[in-house]
Amino acid sequence: MRRSPQTPHRRAATLRGAAVLLITALLAAACTSSSSADDPAPETRDVGTATSPVTDPPAAIDYSIDWEPVTDRIDGGWITVPLDYD
Repeated sequence: MRRSPQTPHRRAATLRGAAVLLITALLAAACTSSSSADDPAPETRDVGTATSPVTDPPAAIDYSIDWEPVTDRIDGGWITVPLDYD
């Protein structure tokens, strides 16, 4: 029996199927674990508790905007803010 030549559409579908199969196999291989039950458990150590002090956030500051007319349809505003909160 003689095989009929593949059309470009059928060839693309075959290649697409092979690519999906290859990617699935690679993902399955990457997700498997290589450790065995005889491997020792990793060492752990007690790190204690956090010792950094808890601080309150800075108090809210009431800012006001100083508006000035720039044109008859545009206003510009100025606001003074602190450089840091320390």
